[in-house]
Amino acid sequence: MLQRALGRLPSSHEAGAIVLFAFDLLYLDGRDQRRLPLRERRRLLEPLVAGREGAIRLSEEVQADGEEFFRVACAHGLEGIIAKHQEKPYRSGRGGWLKITCRRRDSFVIVGYEPSTMLGAIGRLLLAARKGEALVYVGGCGTGWSNQESVKLRELLDAIRARQAGRVAKTKGCDLRADAAHCRG
Repeated sequence: MLQRALGRLPSSHEAGAIVLFAFDLLYLDGRDQRRLPLRERRRLLEPLVAGREGAIRLSEEVQADGEEFFRVACAHGLEGIIAKHQEKPYRSGRGGWLKITCRRRDSFVIVGYEPSTMLGAIGRLLLAARKGEALVYVGGCGTGWSNQESVKLRELLDAIRARQAGRVAKTKGCDLRADAAHCRG
């Protein structure tokens, strides 16, 4: 949605309609706050953004039954919820919090990858969905794993490379073959 609103993809939203909801404060006045528990980091954040009506606002913090709150969030058409522990310090990456999405999930076939700028790693996976007997390219996925996991994933995919080219539609400058997948930007 953000990419669409910024004009990278077609959107019904104006770029000026974007609102950033701040929920954490990692640095303040040049000081690293990551070792503090979330409860304390939010206490420091509140005076900076609370009560604002502009493009940057304080996210609402909700103490509720997780399952019920998730159900209500989905019923209101929200993307999902984020769950964090108030007494924990900040941890980089995906550790220390959960993103629970409302959207339905689907299964996709990995039909290739784009190399990363980091040697031996994957930049993004190229994905296709089954449509009858064919595979139809649906896009790529390039986040959610660490550099170490990216290298391991590339080693795994290189080891199981298909012996025979599948039938996958070309799209957006991508040449999807069994022996390689290359996309130009």
